[in-house]
Amino acid sequence: MNDPWNATQEEIKEWAYDSDTEVPDQDWELVVGRLENADLLLELVSDENCPHRIYLLSCLYHMVGNYIGAEIKPSEMLKELLDVLDKASKIDTPIIKLWVERSYHIIKNPKEFVYFDWCLGGYAYREKDSK
Repeated sequence: MNDPWNATQEEIKEWAYDSDTEVPDQDWELVVGRLENADLLLELVSDENCPHRIYLLSCLYHMVGNYIGAEIKPSEMLKELLDVLDKASKIDTPIIKLWVERSYHIIKNPKEFVYFDWCLGGYAYREKDSK
């Protein structure tokens, strides 16, 4: 990967399937967890053979957490996020379904936002608990 902070989707996918690589840079979820990467993330997280799927799941959580935690919440971003969640709700993968459930819940209940769970990977590594 030439520049982790400007990684292409092809580079992200190549990294995702290389079990011998570490996360390229601290805070890389800021790059990977962008809305424009949502379809790729859903594809990779849905694949049980993807070695980095849990890290990529944490990027999906970060995507939602980034929106909820922002002081300014553009309505267009919410629409894009809801479109992603709608698409994801049709995927029959338990960790995706849980992400969708938690995401809809936090959008409706933003006062329950916990930074660690949404932006630092907390939920990605916990399958069962409160929303």
